[in-house]
Amino acid sequence: MDNDPKECQTVPPWMREHPPARLLTCIVPDDGMDRALILALEDQMGLFTANSYPCRGYGVGEGLGGTGMAGDPDGIVAVAVVTVVVAPDRAMEVFDFLGRMIVERLGKGHALLYQGEVSHATRFELPIGIPDEAEQ
Repeated sequence: MDNDPKECQTVPPWMREHPPARLLTCIVPDDGMDRALILALEDQMGLFTANSYPCRGYGVGEGLGGTGMAGDPDGIVAVAVVTVVVAPDRAMEVFDFLGRMIVERLGKGHALLYQGEVSHATRFELPIGIPDEAEQ
């Protein structure tokens, strides 16, 4: 197997077809805030690609859930991680939207929000003219 270093550094053709994207990530208390963020992203920003999953957080202190899960003295708390992939030209708009919503509901210092680049993303678009499930 011949591994040419130049060959390894080139972008495969299938990756060239994918537009650049940004990944926004929020870590919030596992109290329904993740669902509120996802619904607001859909309703107010037109984004349907957000994801959420519950997990345990460590070292997040009292800001994300008191003393921890079931009073855990080690500071382990139940949190939810929300992720959304957006086009680079919308990244700051969506980042600011999420930040404002988090601060309005939780106050400062009670969540973590950050963004970074992704190597590539598959474009996701819903067809125009198809009614929402709620409208059927």
